[in-house]
Amino acid sequence: MKDPEITGYYENVFVLMLIDYYYKIGRKSVVIVGIILSLTFMLTLNLLGMTILGATDPSLPMKMQLAFTKENFLQVVGNLSADERTFARNTLLLDFIYPLVYSTTLSSIIAILTIKTEEYPWKRHLIFFVLPYIAAIFDYIENIFQFVMLGDLNNITDSNVFLMSLAASIKWSLVAISFVIIIFYLLTKIKNRVTK
Repeated sequence: MKDPEITGYYENVFVLMLIDYYYKIGRKSVVIVGIILSLTFMLTLNLLGMTILGATDPSLPMKMQLAFTKENFLQVVGNLSADERTFARNTLLLDFIYPLVYSTTLSSIIAILTIKTEEYPWKRHLIFFVLPYIAAIFDYIENIFQFVMLGDLNNITDSNVFLMSLAASIKWSLVAISFVIIIFYLLTKIKNRVTK
């Protein structure tokens, strides 16, 4: 007899749609295309970021994301000309595509590593599966704040910079957790194959 709590969980329409998506993108072809696109976006955005913010310090884009105060943010972008800020804002438009690419790639890898032969995936696997997409949502929040603030440096507030940096911190934390999950399940699969 099925546990009514579990049965109810798997009868939720959203959960059923999530399970369907979990199985659809849990494929090697999605991972391969995703890795290629993710690396392409990452390289392009890093090169553009270094071009805009100065190739002398490759950490400047990260310093902008994690500024947390108006003063720190302006130290990174305050010396940019109006044309450079416009270029930076246009570059951010690419960064509105990248979160979807990397989150789908990470989620696809997690799905491949956690797919079981049972009818439904385990709850924790679905939670792990959605973590990269939650990271992407925070990435979009960060990008919106950056886009607005780069458009008008005179109207930047400490609270805007703090919220942008908080979103970036949450994003990076969730991405890091996703990588830890991937490494854990990858090592588990390798161990299971070796011991067979």
